[in-house]
Amino acid sequence: MSNLSYAVRQLVDSNLSWFLESRNTVGERAGRERAININKVVFNEWFPALTELDRNAKKVDVQCRYYSAVGSELTNRIITESRPIRLQGGDKNWRLAGDAIEGEFYGTIRSGDLMVMGFDKSTRTLSWLCIRGTSGQPYRAIPDLESEVYQNLLSLLGKSQRSMWQLKDGQALDVIEQVKLIYPNAGDLLMQSQLELALRSEGVVLKYIDADEAASPFSVELPEYFPIAGDRRQRAMREIRLRRGQPEFRKKLRRQYGDQCMISGCNLIDVVEAAHISPYRGKEDNNPSNGLLLRADLHTIFDLDLLGIHPNTLEIQLHPIVMNAGYSHFSNTRLIHPTTVRPSQAALASRWVQFQMRLRA
Repeated sequence: MSNLSYAVRQLVDSNLSWFLESRNTVGERAGRERAININKVVFNEWFPALTELDRNAKKVDVQCRYYSAVGSELTNRIITESRPIRLQGGDKNWRLAGDAIEGEFYGTIRSGDLMVMGFDKSTRTLSWLCIRGTSGQPYRAIPDLESEVYQNLLSLLGKSQRSMWQLKDGQALDVIEQVKLIYPNAGDLLMQSQLELALRSEGVVLKYIDADEAASPFSVELPEYFPIAGDRRQRAMREIRLRRGQPEFRKKLRRQYGDQCMISGCNLIDVVEAAHISPYRGKEDNNPSNGLLLRADLHTIFDLDLLGIHPNTLEIQLHPIVMNAGYSHFSNTRLIHPTTVRPSQAALASRWVQFQMRLRA
């Protein structure tokens, strides 16, 4: 099992004293505690075997890693310093404490912003950075891309538990990739390579696009052909059935969405396949809210992340390669679905991140 654990905290007014310039700007609303609440569920995940000495001291020291700020911008220089997580609030709440974080950029942090955290349990190292929300709050203007990433993260995260989310490993990778749209080197800060290595060691297959595939996504190196004796038509029919998706999963999707492709409207059901939105890693991923019914060619294009579905509007967006290959009439159309049900917004947000990465490749 990985020693890495990831969480996201949505900041509230009382957290803002942790950021020196925010405290000076916001004033009394920032509170006096200079601390970030860590939910009990997340804390117990980070410290599964807390010593009696730590509990009696009501304090755990961690190494904090975060980006330094120069003016209103973050740099790629990582600051590392020791900070305590203290048991406060009548011994009910664990809070990340220490001196207020300095820097003009951190003076723009406000209530509602997201603090993305990666924790290495083996070294008690906490790495974090903040994603700011909308520009509507005073004394700051947020770049459009950061505002879009903020909204995508909220869609990806779903419902919080007391303003905090504990992330699954695959979800953590999606969050990191989204953050990298703003801070390209954030993978180093948030220990992405260590997480990927841990997942591979557990047998998880990670999806990558190499440079050659990005340049020519339809190119395939074909193996040498050797004819095989015998009638292979039954095998071919079995392969078609498998490609359509696991039978029970496909049946659930047909009951939920009807017998048609959810992009093209094609109702020739023999060429309509069950597509997973979030890649299949286990039976829990066969939830119908994690699926789409897609015509076979559109399924392949979706799997290649050359087609994206906006998690909020359900609008179809296409990679230029696909637009130029005769599919432009699907661009800016909306996903076909009954008014009473729709696919998982969090799953679509995860795939939307992959599509945005493909556009930038």
